[in-house]
Amino acid sequence: MKKRTYEVGDFVIKEGDDANEVFVVETGEVEVSHDEDDGTRQKIKKMEAPSTFGEIALLFNTTRTANIIAIKQSIVWSIDRSEFTAIMQNTNETNYIER
Repeated sequence: MKKRTYEVGDFVIKEGDDANEVFVVETGEVEVSHDEDDGTRQKIKKMEAPSTFGEIALLFNTTRTANIIAIKQSIVWSIDRSEFTAIMQNTNETNYIER
């Protein structure tokens, strides 16, 4: 896991970029938005700590489906694809064994 600090206006994720990480917001607040064809940016929602994002692109092996922009100074942890896969596999194995 990597810890990063984002200032107001910093992009954590840009829509259309390749996806290699999932993110956990420790402190702060981020905004989820979508770029429209006419060049405008559509605000979707705000997310405060604690929250997670970025898993859709990893789970479905797609590019990023939205922008994530810091609207308050934010501390965000990232988990790369291999760590995320290991966590998901271990979680599934544990759930199966406990049944």
